[in-house]
Amino acid sequence: MLIEIEDFSVNYGPVKAVSGVSLQIARGDVLGILGESGSGKSTLALALMALLPKQASVSGRLAFESVDLASLDAAGRRALRGRKIAAVFQDPFASLNPVMRIGTQLRAFAGSPHEAALDMLRRVGISEPDRRMRQYPFELSGGLRQRVAIAAALLCAPTVLVADEPTTALDAATERQIISLLRESRALVDGAMVIVSHDLSVLAALCTRIAVLYAGEMVEVGAAADLLRAPRHPYTRALLACDLRRSPKSSARFPTIAGQLPNPGAARRGCVFAPRCTARLAPCADHAPPVIAGPFGFVRCHAMGA
Repeated sequence: MLIEIEDFSVNYGPVKAVSGVSLQIARGDVLGILGESGSGKSTLALALMALLPKQASVSGRLAFESVDLASLDAAGRRALRGRKIAAVFQDPFASLNPVMRIGTQLRAFAGSPHEAALDMLRRVGISEPDRRMRQYPFELSGGLRQRVAIAAALLCAPTVLVADEPTTALDAATERQIISLLRESRALVDGAMVIVSHDLSVLAALCTRIAVLYAGEMVEVGAAADLLRAPRHPYTRALLACDLRRSPKSSARFPTIAGQLPNPGAARRGCVFAPRCTARLAPCADHAPPVIAGPFGFVRCHAMGA
């Protein structure tokens, strides 16, 4: 197994950012991580990249190729990032050095020679790559900067590519282009891809499996097509119901999930989604939901086990 996550938690003092997550990622997987803002998606992505800040308190196990990331020193984590694990972030402008030319930055990644960087720009669909190599990030559009960020990640020939909200800041046409590019990039990643997004259309287009996070807890994991067609957890069903592409065109109001995410610093009891759940049962308030296994994952829900 490429990545093994067992009862993994990340806390910032009393704040529970990720709580008791267990998951396995195999070679060939394109795993989507879905959830609303504040669900813990980006924290889990940072943990996968060994980029958690010093103040984070970690428990459980997160292992890459059988090596627990918590056991690595700073040098070990740096060696892992950009070699074995590469990332594409939401804001490509923040990922690139504003005072260095594109070519200089690309050549710095994995010690890539000029021709390799030039070829990778061509492979990610950037026209006039020679001219782009001489430009600075501010001279490129948001879509071109994101293509450069993807090119930089792929130059490292990573075993795992993590993309954290890679299309959020883009217009619709550019978003479609970046989704197509990421789909084509799967052949260049000799391992797995992890796509973090709140956008169902992005995950539907790219992923083989989807894991759903709510308030830091993983509530459902399944094959992407099955989960999007027939979600099992009430929270997943509510998320899909809020997708404007699925809502009736005649609807006068935007669909929403009633209530708020729980206080991340408060003590937890029962099912974390129970206060907002329309399918809650009596045990939901006091008892943690059972884990019900499925063909490609699981669901944690009292209603599914009733």
